[in-house]
Amino acid sequence: MPAPYSADLRRRVIAAVDDSGYSRRQAAALFRVSESTAVKWLRDWYAEGRDRARAMGAAKGSKLDAHADVLLAMIDAEPDLTLQQVQGRLAERGVRVGLTAIWRFFKQHERTLKKRRRTPASSSARTSPRRARPGRRSSRVSIPPTSCSWTNAVS
Repeated sequence: MPAPYSADLRRRVIAAVDDSGYSRRQAAALFRVSESTAVKWLRDWYAEGRDRARAMGAAKGSKLDAHADVLLAMIDAEPDLTLQQVQGRLAERGVRVGLTAIWRFFKQHERTLKKRRRTPASSSARTSPRRARPGRRSSRVSIPPTSCSWTNAVS
């Protein structure tokens, strides 16, 4: 992501409009910034008195922070939960969040969740899909659905 324009340039564009009588578009052309940029800077100046860029980066905090104790206890009690199952349990509590928000929460708390179904030991069953011969379709699933907990229906 590119860096914001300098506060000095913003102040000069604002001063050109306020003090020198330039229009917003004339000030934009004078300082070689886009018209929409100058218009937005002046809108922020008149509405909020702000002549600097807002802080960049991810927003701090999450709506899941209020439910941290419940989420961490849930994963401690049932470490095989998937993101979708956690999302469903949160929905039961009235908390609607996306899978990415849940993933970020657990990453921040250094927890990992189940990523794939349980794979049997390689000596007892195939652990990777077979390659199809020319003209044949390959089975995408090499593990019978009855042998893993991942295929259980999410309530």
